[in-house]
Amino acid sequence: MSNNTSIIPYYVEKDLPFAVNAQLVELPEEAQREFLIEYRRKAKNVVLAYVLQFLLNVVSPHYIYLDKFITQLIYWFTLGGFGFWFFIDIFRMPDLVKNRNKEIADECLRYVMHRYKGQTKTPKMQGNYMPNMPQPRQLGTPQYDPMRPSVESLQMSYLVDYNFKTWQAVGETQYDWANGSSEREFKLASGTDVIFLTLKREGMYLNCYVGNLVNLYSIDQTIDSQINQYGNPPAQISQGDFTLYRDNSYNGLSFEKTINANPIKVIIWDYYDNTRKIRLRIEQSGKQQFKAVLSQVANEIDFSDILPMGSN
Repeated sequence: MSNNTSIIPYYVEKDLPFAVNAQLVELPEEAQREFLIEYRRKAKNVVLAYVLQFLLNVVSPHYIYLDKFITQLIYWFTLGGFGFWFFIDIFRMPDLVKNRNKEIADECLRYVMHRYKGQTKTPKMQGNYMPNMPQPRQLGTPQYDPMRPSVESLQMSYLVDYNFKTWQAVGETQYDWANGSSEREFKLASGTDVIFLTLKREGMYLNCYVGNLVNLYSIDQTIDSQINQYGNPPAQISQGDFTLYRDNSYNGLSFEKTINANPIKVIIWDYYDNTRKIRLRIEQSGKQQFKAVLSQVANEIDFSDILPMGSN
C-alpha cells in the first residue's frame, strides 16, 4: 500500500477528528486495523442512547452509556433536572454521542500509538525523494484543442479570458478525495488581481466556481478553535448579505503542481446559500493552517480564448 494513505473506511474516517485522521495515516496498517477494531468496539450509537434515555424516563441511564458517571449521578439526584434536562437531551443526544466518540477516537489513537511506538509507515527522506510517494489521480482531462478550446484543458501558464479580463494560470492544485472524486483548483492572476477557479467533472456536467480568498477571522473569530475542539466549523455562517449553510465535507490529499512538494492531507467544508450559487469553502491542512475562498457558480462557456503561454 502507498504511504500516507489510510485503510480506515470513509464512513468511519469522516466522523473522526482531523488530528486523529492526520496521525492515523502515518501509522502501519496493523496499527490502523487495531484502532478500527478498538474504535468500533467502544464507539457509541445514537439509537441505543435514545433507547436508554426513554427506558426509565428521568432515571434513564444514558449518561452511564456515555461514560459520564458523575453527570449521571447529578442527573439522578435532580430527577433529570426536574424533567427539563430530560427534554433538552432529546435534542442534543446526537451531539453528546458525537463528542463522546471523538474522545473515544482520541483514546484509541493513544492506545495504538503506545503499542506501535516509533513505528510509522513513512520512510525516511533521502534529499527530496521519498519512495512510493502517492501520486495524483489521472483525471483524463481533455487535450488542448486550438479549434475547440475548453476551460477543462487549462494548465499552468495558460491564458484565459474571463469577465472582460485576460488571466494567467499561475498556480494549480489537484485534490483527490477519499470518496474517489477529484477536482482541480487554479490560481489565476491579472495584474494585481487574483481569483481562484475550481473545476470538478461530474458525469456530463462540469462544475465551475470562481472566487476570492477571504480572511477566515473576518467570517468568525472562533472558527479555528471550533474546528480544533469539535472537529467541524459552525453549521451556519453569515458572510456579507448571504447566509450560508454547511453542506459537504471531504478528506483527502492535495497536490501542488507548481512546486515539487509532498502531498498534503486536507479536509474541507463547503457552505452554500439557499440558491446554491454562492459557495464558501473552508480548507484545513494543519492544526492552524486554514484557507477560505468565497465563490460563485460560473459556466464553462464564460471562459474564452484559452491559449498556452506564447501562442498567437
